[in-house]
Amino acid sequence: MKSICFTVLMAILPSLLIGQRILRYSNESKRATGDTLIEKITPQRYGRYVRIRYYDGSKQKLFKDSLWGYIDKKGTVYRIYRREHYKVLETDEIGKYAYKKYVGKAWRTYPAYSKNLDSRIVNRKKKLQKLD
Repeated sequence: MKSICFTVLMAILPSLLIGQRILRYSNESKRATGDTLIEKITPQRYGRYVRIRYYDGSKQKLFKDSLWGYIDKKGTVYRIYRREHYKVLETDEIGKYAYKKYVGKAWRTYPAYSKNLDSRIVNRKKKLQKLD
């Protein structure tokens, strides 16, 4: 009985420690702790909302335009820009992102770039020089 309880606890504990989060500003992605009340974040691919389900069973819909991004269960940071979801890869001098697009019969991953976490996202590094 003790081993079953321990196994269940070890399965649940990592998801509680990481925690999913809704990010309203880019500097919130650097916080160490997450919101342990959120069970699941479901962004609509082509819709206007991000759906949030809490552990107590309540649900909430937020406009994508009111959010900067979110952090999923694995700790991956996503930025929402013009209702598209971009996975944040690097945040050095130039922000580097990846996004998926359906082309032909399969999903493809494409790179994207920005000058900082709050600036406009473009699909080529050459376009970054023209942003000023």
